[in-house]
Formats: sequence, structure tokens, C-alpha cells
Amino acid sequence: MAQPRGLPVEQVRNELGAKLAAMDTIIAQCEARFGRQLKLLDHPILGPLTATQWRKLHLVHGRHHQKQLLWLRESTTRQMG
Repeated sequence: MAQPRGLPVEQVRNELGAKLAAMDTIIAQCEARFGRQLKLLDHPILGPLTATQWRKLHLVHGRHHQKQLLWLRESTTRQMG
């Protein structure tokens, strides 16, 4: 299991919304400048992706982490109870 490192949990929690909004703004700017069909950037495994594909990747990836966080919360609650 991977363990997050580098930033305190509270900082991540407090900054996450703003960071996601900033990322979406940058993706929207690229989409407006280069068009919807252009592959904007290469993902190291998936290859070149469009803005729409980047948004979907981040959504799926975020949901994956959300499931992990919920599992950790539940397991911690069970251990304490």
C-alpha cells in the first residue's frame, strides 16, 4: 500500500479544492487555445491525451483515492471502536 508523503494532511485537505480548480482552469485554457481534439500532453503510460481525456483521468484517479481514504477511515474507526 502506498503512503502519502511530503505534505501534512491538513494542508492537503485545505488546498485540494483550489488546486483542482486551478488544474481545470489550465486545462480549459489549453482546450480554448488548441482545440478539443488536440492531444495536449503525453501521459507516461496512456500516451497523448486530449483535455477531455485528462479530465476523465483525473476524475477516475480521484475516485480511486477517495475509495482508499474511505477504507482507511472505516478501518481506523473499527480499530478504535
